[in-house]
Amino acid sequence: MNRFEDYNEEVEYLVKQFESAITEHRAKFFDLDELDIIICFYLETGDVVMMEESVNYAEKLYPEVVSVRLHRAQLLGIMEKFDQSLFLLQELEQVEPDNEDVKYTMGVVYSQKCEHEKAIYYYKQLLHNGNDLENIYENIAGEYMQLGDCETAIEYFKKVLSVNPANESCVVDLSLCFETLGRQDENISFLQKYVSDNPYSKKGWLTLGSGYAALQMYEKAIEAFDYAIAIDEKFFLSYSGKANCYTALGRYHDAISTLNESLNYCREKELAFYFLGKNYTKMGNCELAAIYYKKTIYLVPHNVYAWLALADSYSELNDYNSAEEYLERGMDANPESLELMIGAAKIYAKFGKEEMVDDCFQRFVELQIDDVYCWIDFAMAYLQMDDYEKVEEVMDTAMQYAEDTNEMMPYVAVSRYKSGKRQEAYDMLRMYMGIGEYFSAKLIENMCPEMMEDNVIQEIIDSCGDKIK
Repeated sequence: MNRFEDYNEEVEYLVKQFESAITEHRAKFFDLDELDIIICFYLETGDVVMMEESVNYAEKLYPEVVSVRLHRAQLLGIMEKFDQSLFLLQELEQVEPDNEDVKYTMGVVYSQKCEHEKAIYYYKQLLHNGNDLENIYENIAGEYMQLGDCETAIEYFKKVLSVNPANESCVVDLSLCFETLGRQDENISFLQKYVSDNPYSKKGWLTLGSGYAALQMYEKAIEAFDYAIAIDEKFFLSYSGKANCYTALGRYHDAISTLNESLNYCREKELAFYFLGKNYTKMGNCELAAIYYKKTIYLVPHNVYAWLALADSYSELNDYNSAEEYLERGMDANPESLELMIGAAKIYAKFGKEEMVDDCFQRFVELQIDDVYCWIDFAMAYLQMDDYEKVEEVMDTAMQYAEDTNEMMPYVAVSRYKSGKRQEAYDMLRMYMGIGEYFSAKLIENMCPEMMEDNVIQEIIDSCGDKIK
């Protein structure tokens, strides 16, 4: 991609002149305005190395100029040296208290530092002048989203659209706020009006389709995605959204046809291949699914989900050797992937390969994960192999790292019941019933159906009333 595609000839000329001077180690004079153009180019294109070179160059020529020192503060922020950046910005604020570029950069750095209230404070100071309102409103809305205040974020996103109705990214974020608040009907109404007023907005139609899909109104969603495709036949998200609707309806051949169509127009072939694999998996054609997962991996070797799906396909075909081969290759490519460790453990457990499960578990323990549900996955793998001592070991180890291991108690109770320690199983279930907000009887039934025929278990479940799901 041409890095100067969005820039005029003057910018390209100045940047190339600067890079030539740096490369050839020769002196060349740039005035302040020219250096500002050069530095801003590197800032906007995300070239941190060359931005630092250009800022250093500018500081040698104009060490006390506020705009140069401001660029240093921006660079420090990008390099995540937030305190140094803010210290410099506060100095500049004292020198020029009305400098809007300083205030804006303060907002950006506080946002990067996740101090969203302070970011909002500085952004709001820029509203009185009426300049660049679209950008300022959008930044404020984004900060409120980060704070979880979607109500206020919606207010500011609507202000963005009042300034520029064509701001499609704002439409997507506003819709997300409605969904987060559970206001699906309001979301659909807003999007319907938006596409009515802006019928050529591909992201508007895409977002409307996603809104319909969230309500399981798949036929309407497909129609919306078709409008987005008609506007831009290279818009892959519309194809994938449409295909996902067909998949949800069980119309796998239609989903496959849609994804194959996307291959004619879109660059995201690795995603199309992956979703094709998922649909063939749904159809039970694991041989063909494996072919598409391999195509995905060929294009994106670090796609954890494709490696796992490929191994799972061979698992379904009862081809352990191939499943093991692709699990090992996947973990070599992604040595710290939590998803692969857990997925591999489940596949190894299916084939009774306890040593392999142990190896995955030891690697997992080293990551010191605090998510109890990851620990539950390993407990279930050992349960599947009837290794009840290991289930207890998983529980004991989890207590060292996970903040709340109460959700593991039903799995340990099943383990103890199946190992003949029925009284301990009863006691643990009673303890869990007193702690947990709810309990899924279906969970017990799936893991150990005979427990549901145990009168004591039934009494424990019956005594919990509304807690049972």
